[in-house]
Amino acid sequence: MMSSTELKPIRIDLSAGLALPGAARVSMTLLYNPLSEPLPVSGQVLITQAIAGPASHILINHVAGELHALGFQQGHRVLRLEGTYQVALPPPVIGELPQKFSALIVVDNDWVGHGSFRYGSHTLTDVPVQPAPQA
Repeated sequence: MMSSTELKPIRIDLSAGLALPGAARVSMTLLYNPLSEPLPVSGQVLITQAIAGPASHILINHVAGELHALGFQQGHRVLRLEGTYQVALPPPVIGELPQKFSALIVVDNDWVGHGSFRYGSHTLTDVPVQPAPQA
């Protein structure tokens, strides 16, 4: 039986990116426990982009980080995420190369805001973030 002080993790689906042809889109499915401080966050990130090659679809199966409330501005919070993913080496080389992913996002209580993302050699800055459309 669940006590009154225990809560199930809360799921957040966020989407980040500019509505421009060829622009990268970052989709995040995250879980956090609202009773922890700072709030640990974990989940999955998918980066898609209308370009040729393996960078057009990057799945990061495990990201982790923290969600912090900002004391100086009521109703705003900072989300920090980190993870790694593998990129296949080009032929004739066989193998994969680990790449890092990181994100720093500032959102309001409605999960609307802006973020910066780094993955491999790519950097996206001041990208709009909002709740992902529900399917």
